[in-house]
This record gives sequence, C-alpha cells and structure tokens, in this order.
Amino acid sequence: MLGGALRGIGMIGRFVVYSFFEVFVALGFFTPALFLVTHARSQDVEDYQAVAVVSIAAAAGLTGGVVFGRLANLRLVETVRELMATIAVLKTVVLLGPLATSFLVLVGFRAPHSLAFGATVPIHMTVLGEVVCVA
Repeated sequence: MLGGALRGIGMIGRFVVYSFFEVFVALGFFTPALFLVTHARSQDVEDYQAVAVVSIAAAAGLTGGVVFGRLANLRLVETVRELMATIAVLKTVVLLGPLATSFLVLVGFRAPHSLAFGATVPIHMTVLGEVVCVA
C-alpha cells in the first residue's frame, strides 16, 4: 500500500517538473514567431520578403510536425530523446536568431526553428504519457 502511494507521489513530481518545462517552452519558443515580421522590418527587409519568411516558416513547421510525428509513432528512438534533440535545436536557433540581418539569413534561422518547433509539438504530447507512466 505504501509503495503504491510513494510511486504516485513520484509520478506527480515528474508531472510537475514536466509541466514547468512546458510553461517555459511556451514562453520562450513562441516569441520568435510573434516578432518575426517586426524583427525583419527592423533589419530593412522588404514587406513581401518578411511575409515570405513567415510562409517558409509555416511550411517548415508543418513538415516538422508531420515528419517527426511519424517518427514518434514508429518508436524508433525514445520520444524523450527526440524531445531533447528538438529542444536543443530550438535553443540554439533562438540564441543565434538576433544575428539574422538579411532575408536569406532570416530564412536560414527561421526554417530550422519552425522545423524543430513543429517537431516538438507532436513529440511533447507523446512524452507526457511516458512521464506519468501511462504509456
């Protein structure tokens, strides 16, 4: 009886840690998408080019969600490791993002960011079940 209660407390602790992780992901990784056009315009990128960056980012995000969602369903790699890899790519691109000063460099930063962000969305839902020991 006591072992089951301790196991339940352990699951709650892991869930709380994972919940904090998700809050920080939401706060940190949505921001570049919100201010992409503003940043592009501050770097003297034309309006139509700023919109093109957003379109390219949307296509990369869709691709990342479909491809990595499929990989997560195949279970070739542990989903926790997939999530760590996509978060590592996101962190790197977000940290280097302010260096983007032209259209091509913005596309070069934004496409991998959107690809990794699109990949993170289906993976983190799968990991949630593993964290609380349901899957």
